[in-house]
Amino acid sequence: MREAALSNIRNSINAFKKSFPRKYVIEDTTSVATFMIQKSATYLFNANDLSCLISTLNTLMKPIPIKILFLQNSSNENNFKGAVTIRIIAVRFQTKVLVKDLPQKSRKKTGPSKITKVFIPLIILILVLSYIAYFFSSNYVTPPSPSSFKQAEWMSLIPSQVEGFRYLNITSLMSYPNLFQGETLFSIPNLNLNLNLSDVTYGLDILIGEDEVVTIIALKPSILDKMSLVLNSSSLETVSYRNIALYFLPVSPINIEDSAWICLHRGALIITEGKSAEAVKIVIDSDLNPFFSNDSLKVGYLLSSLGEDQLSFSYFKSGNNSYNVDWEMRSVRSGLTVRYLLHFPSSSLLDSKYSDVVKNIFAKSKSVYRSDFFIFGDFTYSPSEIRSVIMGL
Repeated sequence: MREAALSNIRNSINAFKKSFPRKYVIEDTTSVATFMIQKSATYLFNANDLSCLISTLNTLMKPIPIKILFLQNSSNENNFKGAVTIRIIAVRFQTKVLVKDLPQKSRKKTGPSKITKVFIPLIILILVLSYIAYFFSSNYVTPPSPSSFKQAEWMSLIPSQVEGFRYLNITSLMSYPNLFQGETLFSIPNLNLNLNLSDVTYGLDILIGEDEVVTIIALKPSILDKMSLVLNSSSLETVSYRNIALYFLPVSPINIEDSAWICLHRGALIITEGKSAEAVKIVIDSDLNPFFSNDSLKVGYLLSSLGEDQLSFSYFKSGNNSYNVDWEMRSVRSGLTVRYLLHFPSSSLLDSKYSDVVKNIFAKSKSVYRSDFFIFGDFTYSPSEIRSVIMGL
C-alpha cells in the first residue's frame, strides 16, 4: 500500500515536470510523501487525493520557476495513510527566482540593470577625474609668492607703460665669443667718444608705444664719470627734466641718419632716437610708475628666472592672438636653457587653449608646466646657437 502511494506521487510529479516548459532539479533524498515547493503558503492534503494535489501544484507552479525537494520524514508509516502536510514556499526577485536549474542555454538580457546604469558611468567619471588630477598634478607648479620677488638694478629703469623690453647681461654674455662682432659698441661723433663692450655691465632695450625704442646702457663707474665730464663740457643743446640734463645729438650713435636724445641717469646712458625727448622722460619717471609693481608680473618673472642669474630676459605684450595670451616672458639661463612663459587673463581661458598651446608652441620643449594663469616650458640650445637665441628674444 505504501509503495503504491509513493509510486503514484512520483508519477504525478514526473507528469507535472514534463508538462512544464523548463527543466528543474528534483533532489530525491528518500522515498517519503512530504515535499516542499517554493510558494508562500501551507496546505493540507490527503495523500490519496492526488488529483487535488496535482491541480494545486499546477496552479501554484505555473507562473514561476520552482525547486522541488523531497525531505526526510521522521514520523511513522501511518502518516502515509492519513493527511500529509505539504509546505509550499516561494521567493520572487523581479524575473529571477532562487532555483537550481539544470545546465541550459544562456538567456538574453533585456538590458542593463539599474545598478549597472548607475555604477558604470560613475566608474568612468572617477577614472577621468583621476587621469586629469594625475596629469595636472604631474606638471602643475605652485606659483611663488610675490613677496619673494627682489627687484634687480636694471628693473628700476623700466616704466609701467611699455609694450616690451629686452635685458642683456653683457658681463656674462662676453664669455660667448660668437655673439658680438667687434669690441666697439658705438661711437658718439659729436663728443669724439667711443664706447666698448668692456665698458658696459648690461644693456636694456625698451619699446614704448608702437615704434619708440629707448636704449639703456649701464656703464662702469670709471666710464660713467668720463662721459659725465664730456657731456657737461659739451656745447650740445640741453633741456632739463626733474633736475636731469637731456642732451640733443644731431647724429645718433645708433643710426647716423637720425638724431637722438641722451642723458645719464642711475648709472646708465639713456638714448632715444628722434627729435622728441618724451620717451627719455618716461624712463626717468619709472621710479614713479615701476613696471614690476604688478603681482602677476612678479610671479611671472619668478617662474621664468627661477631666481637665477640670467644671460637675457624679455617681456612683450602679445596683442590679439588665437591663444588668448596677453603677455609673455623669456629667460635665458646659463647652459642656454630658455624658459618661455605665457600669461592668460584667466584660468578658464588657459584651460580652453591648453592643449593647442602645448601642441603648437611647446611641442619641442623638453618639459611643459602650468601654474594658475601661466603655461611655460624649457628649451635647450647648443652654445653655437647663442646669437640666434639672443637675437630671437
